This record gives sequence, structure tokens and C-alpha cells, in this order.
Amino acid sequence: MGAISHHARHIAAAFLTGRQIVIGLAVIVIAIICLVAPVVGGSAFDSFSARAEKAGKPAFLIGLGTVAIGLLSGVAILTGIGLAVIGLVVAGWLLINY
Repeated sequence: MGAISHHARHIAAAFLTGRQIVIGLAVIVIAIICLVAPVVGGSAFDSFSARAEKAGKPAFLIGLGTVAIGLLSGVAILTGIGLAVIGLVVAGWLLINY
């Protein structure tokens, strides 16, 4: 009786190694993430787009004003910050509309 149970443990251990179990669990987790991400992303994007339409125009004007101040005063960092704000507003507008 002891020899049969001893062989059965070896067969079970040879069937699935620890590495295979970890890889299987990782595949399951990745599959769940791939299925859940679009649902969560869609609701987050809807929330973002509703607020972005309201904040887009003032942010663009703030960026434009910062660029103007940076160019008139000769401070390159202000110009860069203003251009970055304008770039983010334009990227958000493209993301929402296309």
C-alpha cells in the first residue's frame, strides 16, 4: 500500500510543476485584466470626456497666456510649460473627438 501512494505522489508531481502552476495563474490573471480593462476604461473615459469639455477652453487660454508671457519675458521654462499645457489640451481634444 505504501508503494502505491509513493508512486501516486510522483505522478502528481510530474504532472504539474510549480512553474506551470504559476504560469497558469499568471495567464488567468492576464485574461481577467484583459476582460475587465475595457469596461473600467470606458467608464473612466466617459467621466474624463465630460469634464474635459468644460475645462478645455480655459486650459488652452491659460497655456496660451503662459506662452505669451514666456516669450515676452524671455523665460524659456514658461514657454515650455505653456506649450505643454496646449499640447495636453490638443491631445485630449483629439482623444475625445477621434
